Amino acid sequence: MDQKWNKSPRKGNFQKTQLHSQAKWAANGESISKYWSKINSPKKPCNVIHSLRIPNSNHFTAWSDKMAEIPSKHHENLQKENLIQEVEDLRQTAIKNAMKEIPNEQKLNNPNSPLYDTLEEHHIHEALYSSKC
Repeated sequence: MDQKWNKSPRKGNFQKTQLHSQAKWAANGESISKYWSKINSPKKPCNVIHSLRIPNSNHFTAWSDKMAEIPSKHHENLQKENLIQEVEDLRQTAIKNAMKEIPNEQKLNNPNSPLYDTLEEHHIHEALYSSKC
């Protein structure tokens, strides 16, 4: 058996990949094809964010889940921040007007029914988590 194939599994995988690439180049490298276009197109570097500053502190985090949470909370706060009381009053009025447009035969008239209660966010989360994927 040839000595160059008798190496560690990592090097073996690298050599297989290298041979595969050489074979692909020999078959498609000189003709205009999808392969040729892909290998000759310029490679753009990724904009990797290595860490984010935790708001209201001088500390940084490099944990992906915490880094995802920071902009999520920031944008959520931006949306809440721009709600003026007048806009909220207009929104509540629009909801009440829309509710008045529902015909009486389509309304739930049994106050003892669990469907009569107002839905809250935790009810929606509970329903989503209990459903199948």
